[in-house]
Amino acid sequence: MGNKIREYRKAENLSQAKLAEMLGGNSDGSYISRLELGKLSCSTDQLYRISRALDVSLKDLVDFE
Repeated sequence: MGNKIREYRKAENLSQAKLAEMLGGNSDGSYISRLELGKLSCSTDQLYRISRALDVSLKDLVDFE
């Protein structure tokens, strides 16, 4: 999942910090980095917010084909 987040984030030309800012709350660039590296998991709600920020479907982020 982390690789997908990184792939879509880069396709949108967003930095990790900018994506974190779009998510709001306590998110920061290091949070996104840890997600992308697979060192951290996130809730379904947070994953949904990431998909909305990246303008992709939730299925696109979790589809491992």
